[in-house]
Amino acid sequence: MREAGSHGAVQGMNGASGARRNADGGFGVSAAWPTRLSGEQWPGESGTVRGRSHAPEQHGQRGAITAEFAMVLPVAAVLMAMLLSLTHVVTTSMACQDAASSAVREVVVARVPAHGEQARNIASTAVAAVAGKDATATISEDGGLVTVHTQCPVVSGMSSVLPASVQGSASGASS
Repeated sequence: MREAGSHGAVQGMNGASGARRNADGGFGVSAAWPTRLSGEQWPGESGTVRGRSHAPEQHGQRGAITAEFAMVLPVAAVLMAMLLSLTHVVTTSMACQDAASSAVREVVVARVPAHGEQARNIASTAVAAVAGKDATATISEDGGLVTVHTQCPVVSGMSSVLPASVQGSASGASS
C-alpha cells in the first residue's frame, strides 16, 4: 500500500512522488502516474545520463566518414586541377588574341607592306611582348586587309585532355 508523503503526493513503488498537473492547471496526485528516480531512464529512452551518452552504438558505421572522405578527396583534387588548367588555357587564348590585335595595330600604324620582312619583325615583336617569346605570328595581306594569325603554346599537365596550343587572329585595314 502507498502512503502520502510530506507534500501530499502519493509515493510510487520506487519512492519518488507521482504529482502531475490536472486539467484545471493545479497539481493532483495520481497513483497510476509512473515515477522514476534521478538518473533512471524510461524503457526505450536514449540520452545523456550522468554525463554518459546512451545512444545506440552503430558498429557498421565505424570509419565510414573516413572512407567516404578518402574516396571524395582525390576526385575533388582532380576536378580542381582540371579547373585550374582550363583557366590557364582560357587566359592563354585571350593573350594570344590580344597579341594578334596588337600586331595588326603595329603593322597598320607603321604603314609597311604586310609581305615584307619589316612587317614580320614588327608583328613578331608585338606578339612576343603580349603573349610571350614562344608565341609565333604569320602575317598576310589581301586587298588592303592585313591579317595576323598567332599561335601560342599552352603549358599544361593535362595535355591529353586540353589543347597543346591556342590560336588568335586579327585583321585591320591598311591605308
